Amino acid sequence: MKSAEPAPPDEAVLSRRNGVAMLQKASELTDLDRRIIHALQLDGRVSYATLGPKLGTTEKVVRLRAQALLDAGVIDITVVTDPQALGYKYVSMVGLRVVGGGRESVVDQLTALPNIDYIVTAVGRYDILVEVLSASLGELGDLVDRSIATLDGVSTVDIYPYLSLFHQQGVFAGGDRQLGVSQRTDDFQIDDTDAAIVQFLNQDGRMPFQHIGRELGISGDMVRRRVARMRQNGAVRIMAITNPMTLGFDLVALVGIVLGPGARAADVAGSLADMAAVSYVAICTGGFDLFIEVACQTTVELQQLMDELRAVAGIIRMEPFLYLELKYRRISPPAKLQLPA
Repeated sequence: MKSAEPAPPDEAVLSRRNGVAMLQKASELTDLDRRIIHALQLDGRVSYATLGPKLGTTEKVVRLRAQALLDAGVIDITVVTDPQALGYKYVSMVGLRVVGGGRESVVDQLTALPNIDYIVTAVGRYDILVEVLSASLGELGDLVDRSIATLDGVSTVDIYPYLSLFHQQGVFAGGDRQLGVSQRTDDFQIDDTDAAIVQFLNQDGRMPFQHIGRELGISGDMVRRRVARMRQNGAVRIMAITNPMTLGFDLVALVGIVLGPGARAADVAGSLADMAAVSYVAICTGGFDLFIEVACQTTVELQQLMDELRAVAGIIRMEPFLYLELKYRRISPPAKLQLPA
């Protein structure tokens, strides 16, 4: 007796498989992919039913393409927030020099450490740049001295603690940037329940509010209201994050900036945040007064940007660190706010 043949995959499964295979084989995204990414960067929770007609297609097509982008690792829908909102009082950029050409080994070791949300291999004074989060200066010192400086291959460690995370943009769509996102209200504070909600949305920015409410013992409507309040006050944004280098921004760099006497860091930071190519501005201490992240599509665009930066009043020196590769990690609250498994 002939055995029954397995049923063929349904259309949704085939579409997802084909989509993921396409994204893994080519760096080029379709125009629809780019428009979906852009829309989800502006609002990671926008409904696919709403998005379909706006993009000139159907809910089903948008859902399948968005899922393919997620499965292929092109985007990750999560919460973007100031780490201080989650209980991390200190954020620091740490520059590492590596001996013996062991960048990849050091990156692998760093990925296994806690409290690290951003790892970059770069060209310049530093081989690797790492953003480190800590609840206290003591915790920062322990993490750097005991866990980072002792990694095999690390020869030099420089720490630049942030005084203020002034600006986070993170919206890239093949050259189209959306400016004017809400800024966090300085006196707005989130409580432990808010932080727990953020932790769930950190795992999945589109997680249903009813599910989060059941896990926390509150109503879904309460979750919805708290999320709306945090978004309105600029404490969190729910959006698709992506590596700009996958969207045609081949030249991404962290630029260390030194200010001259009398220059106010906040004034210069405000001028830099208004530039379309600047996605990130941090006021810091140490050898630099500011760090900014910039994303450009061509060397000509990068040269023009550097000329613009040199013309900003107060800046006397700049040092760019061009990215070779970058990795984002989800931010989890400190241990006292961790949710039970």
